[in-house]
This record gives sequence, structure tokens and C-alpha cells, in this order.
Amino acid sequence: MAEMTNEEKEKELYKASLPAFFMNEIETDKNILTLSVGIIGFYSVLLTGKDFILSEIMFISLIIAILFSGVTIATVLTVFAKNKKQLLSIISTNGKGEEDPHLSFLDKHKYKPFAITVIASIVFMFALIYENVNKKEIDRKEKKEVKIEQTEKIKSKIDSNLVVEEKNLKSDTNIDKNKTNLKVENLNEQTK
Repeated sequence: MAEMTNEEKEKELYKASLPAFFMNEIETDKNILTLSVGIIGFYSVLLTGKDFILSEIMFISLIIAILFSGVTIATVLTVFAKNKKQLLSIISTNGKGEEDPHLSFLDKHKYKPFAITVIASIVFMFALIYENVNKKEIDRKEKKEVKIEQTEKIKSKIDSNLVVEEKNLKSDTNIDKNKTNLKVENLNEQTK
């Protein structure tokens, strides 16, 4: 087997690296597309849930995330369509296709709206965590206040019952004294 020259090695390397580069780019674009659709689905499910209240920060970050997910989807789908046109052009002109400046621009900037989506989603998650922690704190304070109110009500009922019992005891004592006085008077009269 004859040894390859440097020029032949470079051609073979180019032949091997070009399909690998295209496959890597296509897989990356498909992953971004899948994640963007998943983010929109996640927020849709979250919004349709019952008893879900959005704070201002959560609402703004949610709108930004959904908007830029849509921009990412549109950008990646446009890149797929333009890549197809470019490859067909290269094939039909025996490798002498012209570079599309619009495709180059989209290829350079397709990750930016996705990065904004990720940042907005992170902000949303932090706001959600903060709201949940804050809600638990408020619920705990409200439960404590309710317990204090219930304790005070029970205490006031006990106090009012004690007052009533004390009055009853006094009246019972007065009745007993009256009875005793009557008996003593009766005895005194009988003895006379």
C-alpha cells in the first residue's frame, strides 16, 4: 500500500470532517428546537394548573421565555430551510454554490434567543421558589395567629364560665344563708 501524501491526507480529512460538521450542526439545531418546544409546553401546562398565581416578575419572565422560544423555533426552522436550499444549490452547481448572507447571519445568531429563553426561565424559577417560600412563611404566621385567636377565645370562654360559676356560688351561698337564717328564726320563735 502506497503512502499518502499530505495533500491526499488533507482531502480525506476534509471528506470525513465535512459530514461530521454538518451532522453536529443539525443535531445541535434539533436539540435547541426540541428544548424550545418543550419550554413552551412546560409553561402551557403550568398556566393551565389550578390555583396558580403569577407575580409580576414571574409573568414578565414567562412572557419573555415564551416569546423568545417562538423566535428560536422560527430561527432554527428557517436555518433548516435555508440549509436545504444551500445544499441543493451546491449540488446542482458541482460544489460552487454561493454563500447566503441571510443564512450566515441566522447561523451566527440562532443561539441568542435561546440563551434569552434560558435566562428568563431561570428568573422564572427563582421567582417561583421565592413565592413558594414566602407563601409558606405567610401560611405559618397565619396559622400561628389563628391558634392565638382560638386560644384567646377559649380563655375568654373559660373566664366567662368562671364568672358565671362564681355568681352561682354567691347566689347559692346567699340562698344557704337565707335558709339558715330562716331556720334560726324559726327555732327562735319555737323556743319562745
